[in-house]
Amino acid sequence: MPKIMECLTDPSWWFTAVVVAFLMSLFAGLLIKPLLRLIATRSKRVRTWLAEKSRRLDERADAIVKDPTRILIAHLDVIICFCFIILMLTVAGFFLCTHMLSVDLGRTLTVVTLLMALVCMTLSTLVLYMRLIPSAKIVGRITSKLNAKGNDTPNQPETPAQS
Repeated sequence: MPKIMECLTDPSWWFTAVVVAFLMSLFAGLLIKPLLRLIATRSKRVRTWLAEKSRRLDERADAIVKDPTRILIAHLDVIICFCFIILMLTVAGFFLCTHMLSVDLGRTLTVVTLLMALVCMTLSTLVLYMRLIPSAKIVGRITSKLNAKGNDTPNQPETPAQS
């Protein structure tokens, strides 16, 4: 137990853990789509699941496109999630800075500040994966549908100016 407490109070351990977690998350995010496509070429069930997922996303985007208020709400949802993530990461940074200043104040305060930083980083990651990415996908579909709708309308010929 003393060795664990020593590691928890060591800033280099926390920095390494955060960097490794960030890199793993980044690589997982970059590799998930190619892996799903590769698996879908071999598995009918995965191919069906991906098609159903895309169809549901299109249905939600179609329902939102019909109402301008819902379009605004979808965009605001993305902005609010992004702001929440920035806030949580800022608070996590505050707790990590507090940890650096509180090493001499005792192990309990040190562990509490590190755990609070970990909680803030976890909350920001959960919001990222549970709210921001799905909301951003829907907003992307809405934007493409609105652009397609705008391109479908024929251009009205301009009337020549009368002189």
